[in-house]
Amino acid sequence: MRRLGYGVLAVCGALLLLGLFNLFQPSGPPQTGKPAAYTDLLNAAEEHRMRSATIQGRSLHATMTDGQSFDAYLPDDPTLAGRLASQGVTVRIKPEEADDLLLKYALSWVPILLLTTVWVLYLRRIAAAVRAVNATLVRQVEALERQAGRSVEPSP
Repeated sequence: MRRLGYGVLAVCGALLLLGLFNLFQPSGPPQTGKPAAYTDLLNAAEEHRMRSATIQGRSLHATMTDGQSFDAYLPDDPTLAGRLASQGVTVRIKPEEADDLLLKYALSWVPILLLTTVWVLYLRRIAAAVRAVNATLVRQVEALERQAGRSVEPSP
């Protein structure tokens, strides 16, 4: 029985750590290059220093001819891909990653639910221990009263 309690506690702890890890992970596409100004990237494309560009949603990841990579936030410019392609830049357009809000909120509640579950389990355990101590005390009082010669009604 005690092993089962420790196993449940270990699983709850592991799930709590996993939930906390997922809760504090940054959302959105990973930033792999240095941040750069939008105009600097346009100038690099016009000067033919940009090899490729990947547009995903409102972010642009550019690789230069010298191997450096840069990231920039894009304004609402529907002609950008055409301008980059006309400068000889290989343009890739990826769909914007959609956040699964239901999963995000469910994972944010996991630590709270696990802590509540562990708290309830320990409260039940403490209540059982208190009942056991009370039963022992009642039996000891009854035994002492019998020794003293008093009549005692047995407890249920």
